[in-house]
Amino acid sequence: MGTVLYFTFLCLFLLVYFPIFALIWLITLPFDKKRVAIDKASFFLSMMIIRICPAWKVEVRGKEFVDKSQNYVITSNHQSMLDIPLMAHVPLNFRWVAKKEVYKMPIFGWVLRLRNDIAIERGGLSSTKKLLKKSREFLKMGLSIAIFPEGTRSRTGKINSFKEGAFIIAKSSGTPILPVVIDGTWVVSNHLGFGLKMPTRLRLTILEPIPASEVKRLSLKELSDLTRSRIVSVYEHLAPDYAETNKNSN
Repeated sequence: MGTVLYFTFLCLFLLVYFPIFALIWLITLPFDKKRVAIDKASFFLSMMIIRICPAWKVEVRGKEFVDKSQNYVITSNHQSMLDIPLMAHVPLNFRWVAKKEVYKMPIFGWVLRLRNDIAIERGGLSSTKKLLKKSREFLKMGLSIAIFPEGTRSRTGKINSFKEGAFIIAKSSGTPILPVVIDGTWVVSNHLGFGLKMPTRLRLTILEPIPASEVKRLSLKELSDLTRSRIVSVYEHLAPDYAETNKNSN
């Protein structure tokens, strides 16, 4: 029953809110190059997606590690589609790197397009070049880049190996990395097929950034391993039921 009510309210909200979202985009497009207004509208949308279910309690830690005058390559583990609205709690203006397939989704894909997020295809040199080009453009504008290094959602709750795209962006641009740990969204999404387990804590933990000097010094693999180990270490503490699985996957 909880699942039905949640999706009913969510669909009604999206149907009402998206035209407003699109209008904000249309009005501000000529003068808002960083799309600050549409980012604020996205933040409200993200908050509502989570807050519609009152049994979900959001916990955010580590905001003190964020320097708002600095841009970052934001990297996080990926548990479910709820990770995207949960990541809105990171207090930065950023652009997502997302698979091209996501942009085909009704409403959610439209929102990504209006935000001017980065769509990529799996594999291929041309896709990597496009990713680097777009990322550099946004970073030069003072925006951050957010990416899930696992490349896809975890099917088991464990943190999978990291792909190198995020670290290529960081090294090629000399940008520090901001690791983020997500916990709780996998439980929600996989409880009886998105059965909306209640109550549930959705936790987002921002870790201390890896400075540009370290990004420059380390190899791609070293940088990937360091970022993943920091995220896994905190995740094991938050979700001990998956700790052994994560250790075995290193």
